[in-house]
Amino acid sequence: MSKLYLGADVGGTKIAFLLRDEKNHTICTKTVAAANTVDSLDAAIHTFLFSSHVGLEQITAMGIGLPGCVDTTGQFVFDIPAYGWKDVNLHEVLFSHYPFPALGANDVNVALIGEQAEGEAQGLRDAVFIAIGTGLGGAVLTNGQIVAGHKGLAGEIGYLVEESDARSHKRFTSDAFGSLESKCSGSGLNQLGKPFGLSAKTLFAEASAGNSYAQILLEEFLNRIAVTAANCASLLNPEKIIFGGGLSTELPPFMEMLQEKVSALTPISVALCLSALGRDAGAIGACHLAIKAEQMANNS
Repeated sequence: MSKLYLGADVGGTKIAFLLRDEKNHTICTKTVAAANTVDSLDAAIHTFLFSSHVGLEQITAMGIGLPGCVDTTGQFVFDIPAYGWKDVNLHEVLFSHYPFPALGANDVNVALIGEQAEGEAQGLRDAVFIAIGTGLGGAVLTNGQIVAGHKGLAGEIGYLVEESDARSHKRFTSDAFGSLESKCSGSGLNQLGKPFGLSAKTLFAEASAGNSYAQILLEEFLNRIAVTAANCASLLNPEKIIFGGGLSTELPPFMEMLQEKVSALTPISVALCLSALGRDAGAIGACHLAIKAEQMANNS
């Protein structure tokens, strides 16, 4: 019987499911509304498999990308602000209910796993993935391995701060957007554009149409992306910085300009590119995470 790997890319507003065999052939794929409780996530998994005419006993392993902080064992969630999850034992409340091994990981890390396996990071030892969507996240590949950090929290670039944050005595907590995320994400752009009747969805079109407020916000947004990429290049010396996430689909006209800005801001050379897998990076990466779950189970 063919092995089947279930991947789930759980975002702030949707879940992208992908079912593949061991040859990476797609069996079924589906995107559904986000599930913000463990029970509703469990129900969404069962519903997807039922609609795919696949039983739990046919699944070899599962990988799940989650929009928050997951520990290095892939079994415990520290925090998912969008869902209000805090200190959730995934193994106890979800994974132990299934007859197959499963792992969870931060969704941006999972997207980079996808790019490493089948996208822009193939064959690379060092890369950075920057996801610009509802929020802002990062993932780091060093010496061919995803960097987890002390508690699995490496790459949380949304919490990068500016000098002005220190001067104003701001305090950032894990249950809210960080300083950079509040300015350089879909949600951040929505807030910044609100006084001018602009949103993340309309900003780029309005800027192209000559809206001066939109052009100012867009320039600030692109400058922050360039500064972030330059700082990542200086700190980590990756071969590539890969942009993904929903807002990255608006970046193609600006990639040459961003490359020039980054090259001017740091002497550390780095290539900027867009995700080769696009919106599928997370689900594809989750399937590869499922393969890792199987391997770990076989070795235990």
